[in-house]
Amino acid sequence: MDTASIFDQFRNLIINSVENQCSPNQYFIFYNEFFNEKFGIALKKTEPTLSASTGDTNLITDIKNESFPEDAIDSIKAATPPPIDDEQKKKIYEILSSCFIQTLRELSTRSEHFVTVTNYLVQVCFTDYNSSFVNNITEKIYDLGKENEAIVIYFFTKATNYFKSLSDQLIIDDFLVNDVPAFLLPNLVGNYGEMKSRQLFVSLAKLLISMLSKCELKEGNKFQFKDQSLYEKVMNFCESLSETSLMLSKNLYNLIESKFEIAEWKKTHMHADKSPFAIPVETPSITSPLPSALPGTLTSSKQGSILQQSSSNKHFYDVKLIRYYKNMWLNNKIQHCTTDEIDFFPKYQGIEMALNSNNPILPFESAIVDFIDTSFTCFAQFLNNKKYHQALNSNFTLLEKKWYLFIVKRVPLLVEKYCGVNRSYLAVKAVQDLDDKIIKVFRNYYATGRSNSADNDSTDLFDNFDSPSQPELDIRHDFLKSLCMMKLQNPSVLNKVFSNGDEMIDTNTITDHDLVLVKNKQNNFETIHNLKEYLENSFDSFDFESLCFHDTCISDKSESFDIIYMFQNFESISPNSQLIIAETLVNIMETAVEKFDYKLVAKVCALLSFNLGNSLPGIFALVNPNRLVIPLIKFLDDAWDEHKEQVFSTGTENENDSDVESFNDYIYFGFALVFLIYLQEQYKVDVIQTLVKITDVKKLETSFLLQYMQTYKISSKELKLPSTKEPYKVAKLLQDWTNSLFVENSISDELIKNADIKDLAVLVPFMFDQVISIFQSLVTTSIQQQPQNKNEFNAALANFNTIVVNSVEYFSQPFMMIGLVKIVFTLESTIKTLQSICISQDESLLDTFLNILTPLFNESGILSSESKVLQFILYRVTGPRLLLTMKNLKNLKAKEITENSATVNAKLDYLISRLGRICEAANMYDLNPSILEIDPNEPSPFENQDLSPKSSGSSTHTPVYFDFEITSDAPMNKIMNKQCNSFWNLHSSTFYNYDYLQKIIQIVGPDKFFSDIYRSLVFKVETNGIPTAGNTLKKGEKPGDDVDVAMPYLIYFSILLDFNDNNERLQILQFLESPLSSSFVESLESESTDAATTNKTKTEPDTAKASEETANDNDFDMLFGEDSTDNIDDVLMSDSSTKNEGTNLTNCGAAEKIAKFSFLKKNTFAYLFYQYYRNKAYPFESFAKFYQKYLDLLKRSII
Repeated sequence: MDTASIFDQFRNLIINSVENQCSPNQYFIFYNEFFNEKFGIALKKTEPTLSASTGDTNLITDIKNESFPEDAIDSIKAATPPPIDDEQKKKIYEILSSCFIQTLRELSTRSEHFVTVTNYLVQVCFTDYNSSFVNNITEKIYDLGKENEAIVIYFFTKATNYFKSLSDQLIIDDFLVNDVPAFLLPNLVGNYGEMKSRQLFVSLAKLLISMLSKCELKEGNKFQFKDQSLYEKVMNFCESLSETSLMLSKNLYNLIESKFEIAEWKKTHMHADKSPFAIPVETPSITSPLPSALPGTLTSSKQGSILQQSSSNKHFYDVKLIRYYKNMWLNNKIQHCTTDEIDFFPKYQGIEMALNSNNPILPFESAIVDFIDTSFTCFAQFLNNKKYHQALNSNFTLLEKKWYLFIVKRVPLLVEKYCGVNRSYLAVKAVQDLDDKIIKVFRNYYATGRSNSADNDSTDLFDNFDSPSQPELDIRHDFLKSLCMMKLQNPSVLNKVFSNGDEMIDTNTITDHDLVLVKNKQNNFETIHNLKEYLENSFDSFDFESLCFHDTCISDKSESFDIIYMFQNFESISPNSQLIIAETLVNIMETAVEKFDYKLVAKVCALLSFNLGNSLPGIFALVNPNRLVIPLIKFLDDAWDEHKEQVFSTGTENENDSDVESFNDYIYFGFALVFLIYLQEQYKVDVIQTLVKITDVKKLETSFLLQYMQTYKISSKELKLPSTKEPYKVAKLLQDWTNSLFVENSISDELIKNADIKDLAVLVPFMFDQVISIFQSLVTTSIQQQPQNKNEFNAALANFNTIVVNSVEYFSQPFMMIGLVKIVFTLESTIKTLQSICISQDESLLDTFLNILTPLFNESGILSSESKVLQFILYRVTGPRLLLTMKNLKNLKAKEITENSATVNAKLDYLISRLGRICEAANMYDLNPSILEIDPNEPSPFENQDLSPKSSGSSTHTPVYFDFEITSDAPMNKIMNKQCNSFWNLHSSTFYNYDYLQKIIQIVGPDKFFSDIYRSLVFKVETNGIPTAGNTLKKGEKPGDDVDVAMPYLIYFSILLDFNDNNERLQILQFLESPLSSSFVESLESESTDAATTNKTKTEPDTAKASEETANDNDFDMLFGEDSTDNIDDVLMSDSSTKNEGTNLTNCGAAEKIAKFSFLKKNTFAYLFYQYYRNKAYPFESFAKFYQKYLDLLKRSII
């Protein structure tokens, strides 16, 4: 047996299972396969385990009982693996247990990973209870405490839960009763050594109590201590435990006294006459421990330090920081739609211990109540903070919607998961115990219709107030309604929370079931019992015509049936049914991409893009957007190229269809592309980041989607096609299409057949840009012409009109509509560029320009319902900005008309009206709704308004519709100072909201934001001190001590603004601490920017084939590390400790390096700090100390 080889293979199994996010049950399957492969079943036959004790009998005995012939018995004996002796067994379990311990030691600084590995360990130890393995693990478990006691504590906690729920009497009688005195008690109590933390004592005590409680001995029988030494260690442990928790110590001592024979040991024990509970208890109970200094702070030993002034101050700082972190953490998870993580609540439960290792993990009941209370409180703070946002910057609405959905939909699902019906009363208790000031915020919020939260009322929503005499329904009501719909509570619970005297809620109006009702085409309601099956069948019969209504599109007010009706009423559906809908949609999308059912992909994208009933943010409150983004990336970048021949064959199934008509199916590609752009524009989903993560670095060079998502808002000066690469062929293609469209005014069948959809996505907008350039050239000619040559210019302009109008209409053909995407997204800048031309006195110039635009908006020339729906979706995404731009153009034109007695252009009115109808039918966010209410005939409130961010300007509070406005009333330094004061005063929330601060940092940049806030914060702290437990400012004797208390607020702020994924945090941390990082960045920065998507080294011709074969490897091989294909996530920012795994960063190609470095190569505080540190360009003298503090807090952060 090759020990080293087995060790390495088993370690690979663990590591790869973690990286592939396998559940403990999945890992256990792989473990069993590994075990059977390496050691066979012979070991199982010699080891009394649960699986060997559940009915399996010895094969040879059974055969003999059946009187088989001797020769048959001999042959079966020969085929049976020989048993392994005890020495070999010991060696096997020594290898496996050592490997687990070593892996945990390596991952001791990665909370996400060591928790997963510990879960695997518990699964292996106890699911198939194995005495030898448990013995080896309990002997070694304390070795991990030197690196991280949290691992030991977590293992004890999980083991305690196992023994508490253990009901198999066979395990108890045959194994546990023997193992407790033989090795469990000696290993656990005899080896904890130097580790003295309160939480370790408590977790160990609970484990011992859970084990001993299960051991039922026959009357008169008791366990025996192995020796005097063990007895003394047990008694000493009880004494030490009593200093932390007297109750636990008494319970443990009583159990030991009842289960063990201790009379003879008492006589010789040196503490025999001293009660182990005589030690006075001066510390609080473990549920409210006395906090030590803040995590990672550098405290001074000098007397008078602010951290040493009183234990109440320590507790005050600890609690304040934890509340602040929870607030920022929840905002982070909700903003980035990651509340669907399987370990979301356990992460929350572990925040207190992560920030301060002396804090215990909250007991479940306390944790769930605290979680619900914190969620409501943080939302109240969010609503309160909106009062401090300037009225002109009041268009931040999406995060507010996400918060509401989180509390009303996501939290009830967590209550169902962790509490069930039996303990759902905890949720009601949390709501009933909410502070009155929190309730006031919600009542004001609902009373104002959620629309006037940014008024000029200076009253703080958290001021004391008198409760109203009548109950007012608010978000608590919606939360409890969700519990009732999920059958976790009876509707009568609402009167317990909201009743006030004679005022009662009519419980008959509360839905007490989770059934989904839809209206069919006969106008009757029907109940859907199997949602998954209903959705799958509905898409089979779904057609695009149902989304079209004449010259507009479907909205929440439209009368609809079946699946559309369901989505229009999505908000009224119970959370658990919404979750089924969301999961089913993800499954449908994944299956459709896998089977290349491109029409089904388009149907799902189209329906979700309409966001009926605010369904899309509701879905993203339950599933992460990336679960839809990832299959769509694969569809657009890979599946379409691999299966595009199928598009043509499917399109010509009808005998009456021509080969050319089959190319109309190209339009389905556009639905997927526009949906991804919609997610990026409206929901700020980072599609590029996700693409880089999941795409092999060798494919990034040729990724159509990567290039397109980076440039769809930019007019190209040079034509580069994604599929056609050779310059000659590109030039020929451009010439052919230009000649067909603008000279012959027709497109040949041959040209259509040879068209590539990805080429058209770039080629069509390039041709449109050329049209605009020609128009600008004509205008320049007009200006230079003498009056006598005006007739010649007018003739040229008329000819241009005729050619362009007929040609641009082709852009709305189904197979060419993909080109409309980029045209529409660059249209805003095009209009602004030509604005001065359009408002000139020459009306023919504006007419000509509008003639170019009108075919892009006119639905009458569109041939299919699919084309009409895609046009609607496209203008829903871009419509508000275009509408504002065109209204501004009209008002500028109106001013010129007034002076010259001309008339307003009817074509411009048509375009504004068309866009207005499309926008009014849509549910949009982060948009001031008054943009849709402005009368075009009224003077413009944004006349001559520059929409770009300004550092100063008029104090007039003009509504801002898209971009952040900075005025003299609220200059940037005032905004920054208020946020700095929030850090200084140790507020439990930021002064401004998370989304608002993201915009501030985007405007001023992380560099200026950090340097200004840091200097101001240090000055305020050193000059005035910081608040203490009495909430009064007090200075410590040493200024650095005060700074150490306030600085974690700024650091955790930067961390929770930078990171929304824990794997990314770990990769960045690994990179920042890696000695390779400096040379890596230097080599990166020597590359040209264009290398981001260009790999100079050509890949081998059979790379694609090899990649495909690799993808087909089974999971078992991949988990054992036999798949040599490197993934970005696997090798990103690897340090020297993993030099034998993955890729050597210093030898990567340019594209690979930049792809892997993409996490840092962006506007983040992490990258900023690293640049300061690497270049030694310190912004202040103590930056090196700050940077080390940053790394320390980054290590302990929970994301």
